[in-house]
Amino acid sequence: MRKELREQISRKLMGHPVSQETRLKLQLAAKKQWLNTDISEKLQKANIGRIPWNKGRTDLPPSGMAGRTHTIETRLKMSKSMKGRIPWTKGKTKENNNVIRKMAEDRMGEKHWNWKGGITARTRDLEKREWRIWRKQVFERDNYTCQKCNTVGWELHPHHIQNYSQYPELRYVVDNGVTLCKDCHYDFHSLFGQINNCLNQIKLFIYRKTITI
Repeated sequence: MRKELREQISRKLMGHPVSQETRLKLQLAAKKQWLNTDISEKLQKANIGRIPWNKGRTDLPPSGMAGRTHTIETRLKMSKSMKGRIPWTKGKTKENNNVIRKMAEDRMGEKHWNWKGGITARTRDLEKREWRIWRKQVFERDNYTCQKCNTVGWELHPHHIQNYSQYPELRYVVDNGVTLCKDCHYDFHSLFGQINNCLNQIKLFIYRKTITI
């Protein structure tokens, strides 16, 4: 559809409410087009290398509601118009709806914008049985007590005395662990950082009441 024709239709429809039946037809047409792989690929290829018309422009006025807020009257109208409206996703899952399924598939694994190469080695190790056994043995040896503040059984963390990443051979050695509560564990790493941790640091942290770095 040509740009001039779209603008003409838009002007004619401005101020005229669209019936529910027409809205449903438009939604179905949009979903069919979105599910059509050929059309999606053509649109993607057509936009490759295209520079947005507003890129780098600083002379444009703020768009939409930027820097502004709705009045109380407008907020009440918006709230009233939304009451009773049923979300189009209600009751739909990727098991019973093709649109939801495609949305989920397009955001899984390498397709997700936060994909960072897969699960890290550290996370895999945390799920291992060896790590859970090591943690329990450290807690039992220390009587489930934080060795810094003597808090018992409250959000305890097993801290690696020698760094987890730098000393893989000591990861599951009980003597290389010490029990700290969540707050003390955070305080330790705030003082000494996350790398090059050692036994002298944990001794200094536990047995000295005040530490100046």
